[in-house]
Amino acid sequence: SLCDWSSDVCSSDLIPWARTQSLSIYEQLQAGIRYFDLRVWYKNTGISQGFYICHALSCCEVQVVLDDVARFIKENDKEIIILDFHAFMMSQPSVLGEMEHAILMKKIATAFEGKLIPNSVGINVTVDDIWEKNQQVLVLYAWEKLKDPSEQYPNFWLESEYVFNSWSYKSNAQGTPSEIKEQSQKAFENRKNNGNENKFFILGGTISATNSLVEGTFSPGKPSSLKDVAANLNPQFLDWVKNDWADENLNIITIDFFDQTDFIEIAIELNK
Repeated sequence: SLCDWSSDVCSSDLIPWARTQSLSIYEQLQAGIRYFDLRVWYKNTGISQGFYICHALSCCEVQVVLDDVARFIKENDKEIIILDFHAFMMSQPSVLGEMEHAILMKKIATAFEGKLIPNSVGINVTVDDIWEKNQQVLVLYAWEKLKDPSEQYPNFWLESEYVFNSWSYKSNAQGTPSEIKEQSQKAFENRKNNGNENKFFILGGTISATNSLVEGTFSPGKPSSLKDVAANLNPQFLDWVKNDWADENLNIITIDFFDQTDFIEIAIELNK
């Protein structure tokens, strides 16, 4: 991480490089977002122990996110939400163990009791089928233990089995719009040529906070936050989505600070 979550420096210089959206989960749902990229940190030392959603720095407790989604689906019984839990860390040791995963999965199952979409329906399930069963939340979960047939987690979808992500083609360069376009093109080709069309396809239009980006915070003309980076990338990326990639059968698209763009309107138009 950029620094320990409780450090004073995090509240000033580095938080802008960890924050990727302006709105709360509930506000994003109200605005039209239906997919969430969630990275979990289990803080098992010191004060305030528990599960957090984090992006370099801890942001909020997992329960807050679950409560926001639960509130929204209760108010909107035809909306379908995808929660992608795809990264897990903890204080000591650095990797979540089986017990921690079990606790987290129970939290998720409890929050959406009766609303989770089981993996048995498969990737080609229709919206009508989901509505008929009064289900609303699909949970992608990156824990390979789910491959074990003895594990009884029918309401969790193993990410490696059901997801193909353009981030798989991320270069080791510093991250520029042209590199995002190049990695996306490679992902489109692989999707067609290697049997990945029958998976959720996540097209990532974001640039990570590299050391060089953060170090340039106080340099004239350089971005001072991920919001600045997104302001440069988003117009170009969304233009490619509308014009260059409209025929690519796009599935899930992610960008930072979507509320500064016409992202929702573009997504609705592409689905007509």
